[in-house]
Amino acid sequence: MSATAVQNEQAQSTEVKQRWFGRAIALAEDINSDSVAAIGSAIRKATSDGDVKLVMIMAAEHIDFADITAGIHASELAEDVKVIGWSAGAQHSAEHGATTGGVIVAALGGVGFNVQTAHAPVEDEQLYEAAFEASAAATRELNGDHRMLLMFTDGLLGDSQEYVRGAYSAAGASWPLVGGASSDIGTFSDTWQFDGESLVRGVVAAAIVADSPIGIGMSHGWSEAGTQAMLVTKVEGMNILELNGRPALDVWAEHIGYSVEDFADDPELTAELIMTHPLALARDDRKEVRGLAGADIEQRALVGVTVTPEGEALWIMSGSPESVLESTEPGVEAAFDALQGADPIGLMAFGCMARRIVLTGPEYLDDEVAALERAAAGVPMVGVPVFGEIARTKGPRGFHNCTLITLAFS
Repeated sequence: MSATAVQNEQAQSTEVKQRWFGRAIALAEDINSDSVAAIGSAIRKATSDGDVKLVMIMAAEHIDFADITAGIHASELAEDVKVIGWSAGAQHSAEHGATTGGVIVAALGGVGFNVQTAHAPVEDEQLYEAAFEASAAATRELNGDHRMLLMFTDGLLGDSQEYVRGAYSAAGASWPLVGGASSDIGTFSDTWQFDGESLVRGVVAAAIVADSPIGIGMSHGWSEAGTQAMLVTKVEGMNILELNGRPALDVWAEHIGYSVEDFADDPELTAELIMTHPLALARDDRKEVRGLAGADIEQRALVGVTVTPEGEALWIMSGSPESVLESTEPGVEAAFDALQGADPIGLMAFGCMARRIVLTGPEYLDDEVAALERAAAGVPMVGVPVFGEIARTKGPRGFHNCTLITLAFS
């Protein structure tokens, strides 16, 4: 081989490794056998390309944080590597489908990435303030044409839209926002986040600047159950008491073909209807889906997961396992399209826990992972469920439910 050919081959190799995305998974049986060794091994595998800039660890909520930090130390990462993580009730990978009880690791590296992380706990229900503090600290010293603020939060502490407002106020419109609320297996009782060796219940944020585009996609698979928007006329906290001047639960039930009496004494049917008929709010050129936490039969009210201001117009939505599955590939395609023609190197998918509940049964859950893998077309992919999704590309709002958010790196 000539000297010129060797130089060309070396240049091509350097170009390939300029930016990279790595991932690895430690299954529940590995964690149960030796969690520290399993976590350390997964980190080493995910970061094997070197020049690591950011490691993201998504772990089942019951795994002890001391074991996670010990696994990080065992992986022998360089001291300047940023490490963040959050609880995740399930782990999605191409190799193993939808699994629970384990740890999934994603990593970014190469000279084309620059990362800064920060965190803030929520104190006295001050969600806005925590998001503002963490977002301001993470973005303060970074600039670049291709930027993104990754934020994971504790969704069990209040109105998660406040996190988005705080991040937007701190970082401004030039920082697209993506992430979600950390999850557990579905008990809605135990979630957490961490930044380095700081475990918090609040916000972790990672500001990422790259020399190539970063893409965000959104899809949900829900359609309007009625043709007309309704006006929110009375609320109390997160509960919607009235729609169009009438009891909200009655109006909602009528739009999905029921009366309240049909399910008032049937908790299982109530839960099924609540899960498959969320609400949607008009946002620019799209509808943002808002999940429901339940039905208050006595007050004839809808129990929300965020505050819906009086005067908002909303729609009642309908969906099925099939329609939710069909939205998976378009979500990936949207993220890839946002890369402006650049080749994707990695994909992360954050799907609402409500999607996981709708996709009841292992065949549906594995089908969703298979759909992600098909759309990724060989691009490395990881996914986890969240208790509410964050995706803001324009405007000050960007909290979603029952939605799939995709994040593509190039």
